[in-house]
Amino acid sequence: MKLIISICIIISIVGCKTDRNTEIFLKKTDNNADTALAGESKKIFYTIRNIGNINLVIKDIVFSCECTSADIKKGTEIPSGSERKVEFIMNTRLSEKGKTKSLLCTFTGNTKPQISSIKIPVYIK
Repeated sequence: MKLIISICIIISIVGCKTDRNTEIFLKKTDNNADTALAGESKKIFYTIRNIGNINLVIKDIVFSCECTSADIKKGTEIPSGSERKVEFIMNTRLSEKGKTKSLLCTFTGNTKPQISSIKIPVYIK
């Protein structure tokens, strides 16, 4: 009898799946980031929102160009239901006037899907 009760408890524990995941939601938070003067450093703001039910942990952040940086680093945690404003800085020193430069920023985290990307197009004047 004890064996049957133990097996039932184990089955009920194993059968109870908790849905512990997180998702990242990226939103542009300024409207003037579409153009930049050649040679200047342009600040572009986005908001990262954690729409999951556990803390979002940024495991890695990669840019398509060394001319871009951000004020968010590896290991940054965003609590469930919270958001964080991110400042991207693009250096246009080597950018050609009259062209649109598209920067790709890829976040890796404890998210589903694990990789999220954002493409930031900026017209160089």
